[in-house]
Amino acid sequence: MVSTSFSSSFRASSNPVACVVFLAKGNFLPQNCANNLTQSRREGNAVADVLFKVYCRIIEDSIDGNYTMFTRVVILTVVALFLAGEAQSRDRTDPYEQFRSENERYEFEFDESLVEQWKEQVKDVPKLNLKKLRELDIDHGPVGAAVYVDESSLTVNEKDRMVRYWMVMKTGSGRYGSMSYEGIRCGTGQYKNYAYTSARDPDNIRPIKSPKWREIRQNTRDPRHEMARDYFCAGVIPRTQAGVIKAVRGHVAPWEDTSADLLKR
Repeated sequence: MVSTSFSSSFRASSNPVACVVFLAKGNFLPQNCANNLTQSRREGNAVADVLFKVYCRIIEDSIDGNYTMFTRVVILTVVALFLAGEAQSRDRTDPYEQFRSENERYEFEFDESLVEQWKEQVKDVPKLNLKKLRELDIDHGPVGAAVYVDESSLTVNEKDRMVRYWMVMKTGSGRYGSMSYEGIRCGTGQYKNYAYTSARDPDNIRPIKSPKWREIRQNTRDPRHEMARDYFCAGVIPRTQAGVIKAVRGHVAPWEDTSADLLKR
């Protein structure tokens, strides 16, 4: 006879394997064990189907008086081998695979063609207007140089969500340094150089062939990190055209962004 504690815990279990192992050891088998095996078999459980047949064989041998210790060993060995093969066939990377429904067990195929792909909106490079330069407050820019942007060239494209501008460097003596037309993508923290020119002939714009994306790095002397953080972007969201102009003119601080100053999705 089975002890009360083991029997109560066994009745709470719906594991069909425990039923056969329980009977194979020569113990009394509660009725709910057979019910569990039958129900699992109806639900298409392959393990339960094999164990149900083993269960029937045990009953027949018990009735005929042929249920010996050798029979128990054979039954338990067959059950163990079957369960080992069944466990090995499962995806070991997903420990919850056996608890998932049929629909959840298969990989979901995502159709990327249904999603609108990002595409850069390349336009002609505008002329540089040195009379419209605005100095930016950059704390960790190039040593001995100030950073300016041409306010008239500032644009925010609502399709590719990029901020484009002419950036001009000036030395402490007021001499012009590098002049480049660039674009910052707030969503990825990257920038791209499109063209450059010189103070001697600002109208002689020289486009860059096959411009490459570059990462905006922190903790360097690259001013673009502070430009993106304090003037062009609010995190990964670009400011609107009006919002960028307000920031460049010093009319709004980085922490004072309002929904009206951010580009809508």
